[in-house]
Amino acid sequence: TAPLEHLCGGQMLLRKVKENWDSEDCSILKEIVNSESEGPEEVQLEDIIKATEMGDKLCIRLAGEAGRILGYGLVNAAMTLNPQIMILGGMMPDMGEVFLKPVRETVKQLLKPEVLQRLEIRESALGSKASLKGAYLLVFRGNFSETLGAEKDE
Repeated sequence: TAPLEHLCGGQMLLRKVKENWDSEDCSILKEIVNSESEGPEEVQLEDIIKATEMGDKLCIRLAGEAGRILGYGLVNAAMTLNPQIMILGGMMPDMGEVFLKPVRETVKQLLKPEVLQRLEIRESALGSKASLKGAYLLVFRGNFSETLGAEKDE
């Protein structure tokens, strides 16, 4: 079995775009990456997000597929852990409703009503930069907490 990230995250989108590069449905994405000089190997997740926002059929279809798969994963996690809230982070929620709607629909369809009524699913307030901001805070606290603490003791 593959990790959820492999099945519905950015790596899945990049892999599937490469597999479907010759499709007519990814014409907008090809324009974004300038397909005359670049191939699918040069595609970045940011390009796929932009193409989705611009209406690229392949990217929209893949975003929906990723959303449904994540929805299945969230249902499994909710049934196992019974959380009150699940936070969606990373770049995938940046795709907007074409990704988020299938997530919510799958969860609503498959989750037991008594679990669903207690569960809130939302996007991270920090957005796609959450990991970077968290790393920054860890470094800042690690480098300066001792110095700041020493000043308090004096």
